[in-house]
Formats: sequence, C-alpha cells, structure tokens
Amino acid sequence: MATKFTARPAQYVAIRLWGAQLGSYEYYVAAEQDKAARMGAPLDALYERNGEWVCVSDLKPDHHFHKAYQDVLAGRRPMPHVAHP
Repeated sequence: MATKFTARPAQYVAIRLWGAQLGSYEYYVAAEQDKAARMGAPLDALYERNGEWVCVSDLKPDHHFHKAYQDVLAGRRPMPHVAHP
C-alpha cells in the first residue's frame, strides 16, 4: 500500500515568499501554510481561491516571482521575513 505524503506547513515556501512580497502578517502566512498542509496542496501553492490552489506553476513564465522562488529554493536568497503586527 502506498503511503500518502503529507507536507509540513513550513515546506510551503512559496506561500511564505508570496506573503512577504505582499506585506502579509506572520499570523496570516502561518495560517495559510497550515491550511495548505491540511488540504494537501501542491508544494508550490501560493494561495487558495474557492477551494482551488493557485500555484507558482500557474503563473505566466515571465512572472517575476519565478526567479525569486527559484533563488530561495536554491539557497541564493534567504527566506524573507514577513510583517508582524
């Protein structure tokens, strides 16, 4: 029997980077990462809309986010901090 992989909230790096770029608060980003983990969202998820996850792979190829995301994944850029209220 195959085991279903369940990601941990912290593995949703794209949500954190997206939130940081939008100026979202830490509590909101953490809640979105928790929701993504609970729902089994793809690891490149950005945000959920009407039960569907919009992902990095859904963005246009020339969207600036692709480079920032790849830089974070490759360790060329530190994980950004999100705002605190």
